[in-house]
Amino acid sequence: MFRGIPGQTTPAATQDELRNTIAEQEAKISYRIEGSKVSFDKAVKSAHKRLKVGLFNWLRNSRPQSVISAPFIYGMIIPITLFDLAITLYQVICFRLYSIPRVKRSDLIVIDRHQLA
Repeated sequence: MFRGIPGQTTPAATQDELRNTIAEQEAKISYRIEGSKVSFDKAVKSAHKRLKVGLFNWLRNSRPQSVISAPFIYGMIIPITLFDLAITLYQVICFRLYSIPRVKRSDLIVIDRHQLA
């Protein structure tokens, strides 16, 4: 049983407030969260397509700092992938040795950039 500080809200009340706030934001921005997936309304998808910029237009209209730093930013994919591989191996080996349940990556990391038009 939760016994908090007098005047403090309960965890259930806080969760309800958070759900209401999320629902309000979904209505304002025209998106829905279905499980761990985000889906946008047609108007938002068409706005995404209108605002989409191709690589050559981006290169022509960007500041030099952005163009110079882009390879380093995208180059981080390699060390992040290696880090993810190391964490996966650690879980496979060490967690099994100590009978600790593995953590599902999909429960913690959601990659949903492909949802944008």
